[in-house]
Amino acid sequence: MCGIGGIYKLKGSKASYDDIRRIATNLLINLSVRGIDATGIAAINTSTRTTRILKAPIPSYDFVKMEEYKNFHYSEEDLILLHARAATQGDPKNSENNHPLYSNISQAVLIHNGILNNYKSLKKREKLPSKKDEVDSKIILDLYDKYKDIYQIIPRVSGSCAMALYTKKNLYLYSHSNPLVMAYLPELGIIVFASTKTILVDSLDQPEYKVYYNFFFERISHLPKHIIYELEENELVSLNFNTNRIKNRKIETAESIRFYKSTTLDHSYIDPPNPWKKTNGGEW
Repeated sequence: MCGIGGIYKLKGSKASYDDIRRIATNLLINLSVRGIDATGIAAINTSTRTTRILKAPIPSYDFVKMEEYKNFHYSEEDLILLHARAATQGDPKNSENNHPLYSNISQAVLIHNGILNNYKSLKKREKLPSKKDEVDSKIILDLYDKYKDIYQIIPRVSGSCAMALYTKKNLYLYSHSNPLVMAYLPELGIIVFASTKTILVDSLDQPEYKVYYNFFFERISHLPKHIIYELEENELVSLNFNTNRIKNRKIETAESIRFYKSTTLDHSYIDPPNPWKKTNGGEW
């Protein structure tokens, strides 16, 4: 079991660096309940497509005390990915085994919680590079390097998987057999996600929140401080960096794919009753 989390600043976000830093640090510390073998953070500028990663084979509550972390500033980045590792294979002392994982080919970044039990057979069947990888999660990046398409990856893997995958245009969140929860904070203009609702809410450090399971894809009448959405089993959520468009689909870790609704986020800081709009431009 590992813990994953992250923060994305929407276009027009009013979140300060201190806001992002506080939430990221809270997430890291709270994620330690799901893994203490190693900790990592990726800071990504989705406009310049640059990524910086810091990892260490220590618990997250010690990681945040490191001078390297204190000096790891990310005021220019709009996407933060976090991981607390419970090692099942691959020595945590080898930094290559710890998350976030990075592809030098596609510049994709991955954080994953779960065990992919067919990664060895996949590597052979897909004729992937014969690297001596020690962790199963890297098969996801290998498949992305080959296909450049998340919809070609998920049906090929089997096992448990909650993950966040950054590509040049999108952030993908996926849940299969392991939980994943996301929140929209209207006042700050950010989306935050974590492995569990408890970790997420505790990390936001704001007592007011309400749960709207279908907010991201259905109408609500008003905006609370936090809007929480728990991904369903086999649900893939994608966020496009250029448009702030959020879509969701059901994808089995097999051949079948079921399509679900999509919406577009209009984050303008006007004060409408609902900042979410249909993809055809009409309001919900």
